[in-house]
Amino acid sequence: MVTTPNLAVTRALTALGRNIELARRRRGLSQADLASRMSVSVSTVRRLEDGHPGTALTYLASALQVFGDLEKLS
Repeated sequence: MVTTPNLAVTRALTALGRNIELARRRRGLSQADLASRMSVSVSTVRRLEDGHPGTALTYLASALQVFGDLEKLS
C-alpha cells in the first residue's frame, strides 16, 4: 500500500533535500560528481535533493558518507 506522507513529513524531507544540495554545492560538487561518488545515477541525486518520499534511506547515508558526515545519521 502506497501512501502520501503527511505535510510535516513532506516539509522535513524537502528541508533535508535542500540541506543535501547545499552541502554538495558548498563542496563544489555537481550532481554528477556526487552521483559518481555515491555509485548511483544523477536522477537518484536529484530525487534525494528534491526530498522525494520514495528515495531509499541508504542513499542519504551514502551522501553523508561522501561529505564525511555519516555520523550525523545517528
